[in-house]
Amino acid sequence: MPSVVKRVQQKNVMNEKNVGHTAISYLLTIIAIGIMLYIGVKYINSVDTLERAYASWAFLFVVFGLIGFFAIDYFDNKQINIYPKKFNEINMFRFVIATIIMFIGGMYIDFVTRLTIRYALSDTDLILYYIFAGICEELFFRAFLLNFLIFILTKKSKLPHPVVLLIALAGSSVAFMAIHLQVYGSNQAMLVSTLLGGFLLGGGYLIFRDISANMGAHALKNALGYINLVKF
Repeated sequence: MPSVVKRVQQKNVMNEKNVGHTAISYLLTIIAIGIMLYIGVKYINSVDTLERAYASWAFLFVVFGLIGFFAIDYFDNKQINIYPKKFNEINMFRFVIATIIMFIGGMYIDFVTRLTIRYALSDTDLILYYIFAGICEELFFRAFLLNFLIFILTKKSKLPHPVVLLIALAGSSVAFMAIHLQVYGSNQAMLVSTLLGGFLLGGGYLIFRDISANMGAHALKNALGYINLVKF
């Protein structure tokens, strides 16, 4: 097991160890889980079917957030860290660059696919939902699932590492799209945008290995999308 962990640790795109929890990702995680709990509890007994659906999804995002929160360091470091690194250990330049790249890329994807779907909840709760649901998604689909697939493929196969990364990236991106099927249904623009967004965010995580950058990009993208009446 330790040798496998070492191989995974040494064979990401930039030969960087996973940054793991930082003060930024730790704070965003705690807030996101709290917001999802708030929305879930507030709307779970609503007479409105759509509001109850939002509550159910909010509770699911709580589970996603908790899984990613505890798993983020495991696959690289064979340990579970629940405390953030000191702020001065964060590579701020890499964090800012990674956030900007993924944010711009995500907004471009949405512009090309011209998303226009809208939903309900109160205005305040809705923007909180979209911003912090994205953070929980990053914790699960990138910090946990992408790392898990790399770990398993590295351990069980003899595939070249670039192929392992590509398969893991594709698998986590397809799963990211699949979880949205119940919400988006046959809306092809939404599904294509979600799939491409999964590749973009997953690729960004493989390159920069900083989940806080993924969180920042996803949250900013969702916030700007809400302002422009674009839901994703």
